[in-house]
Amino acid sequence: MSVQVIDVRCGNKNDKVQLCHNGKELCVAPSAVAAHLAHGDKLGKCSDAPCQGSGAARIGVAEELSDLPVELAVEVYPNPASGAVTLRVRTSVSGAGSVEVLDLTGRAVQSRAVELRAGDNELPLNMAAQPSGLYILRVRDAAGRQGAMRLSRQ
Repeated sequence: MSVQVIDVRCGNKNDKVQLCHNGKELCVAPSAVAAHLAHGDKLGKCSDAPCQGSGAARIGVAEELSDLPVELAVEVYPNPASGAVTLRVRTSVSGAGSVEVLDLTGRAVQSRAVELRAGDNELPLNMAAQPSGLYILRVRDAAGRQGAMRLSRQ
């Protein structure tokens, strides 16, 4: 993968931004850039190859959020709970992970190691021994990513 950097500064003091608008080059204030990009303009000169076609000048902006890969997602049900719950963990890596139940002071009241596989995992968790209140479920996957959920114990 390679990245080509194009200087899009323009104006007498280089305090404006160069755009390609319908085949015509414009030099606009930075505050106007977002509106121009939103209706299809591209950063840089119209002749700059990297700024042609869809996706140009959109580094870090996904076309659709659903196109992004899920790296770690955590759900718990039922919530609120009176006893046993199911923790659903979706991860993009397989390997050793951990599950912690934290009280609102951050103290771990339950902790265990789990083996997660890439994709969906369903883990049982017994909350019957915990007093009523709010808890945070924290999950770590094999890549060190973590996700957290609030759980209400009735």
